Amino acid sequence: MCHQCQRNDKSGVVFCSSCNRKRYCYECIENWYPGKTREDFKNACPFCWGNCNCKACLREFPVLMEREVNASVKLPRLLYLLSKALPVL
Repeated sequence: MCHQCQRNDKSGVVFCSSCNRKRYCYECIENWYPGKTREDFKNACPFCWGNCNCKACLREFPVLMEREVNASVKLPRLLYLLSKALPVL
């Protein structure tokens, strides 16, 4: 079954040799990844590249790392928020 279109009635598919799980049909390779060749997909698929644009992969939200803000930046921001919130309270 093609990872991109989720159909299994396609005649030609390329199996990824990197993850050994994903496969893409020739039509999806041509339609969705025009700059890539079938050989590129044999070496590593878009899922392995971290660039898959199928519906399932686009729905996944990556875990965002928290930015560490030092105190010299954090304190003025908090004081600004406090100065704007106090008149309302």
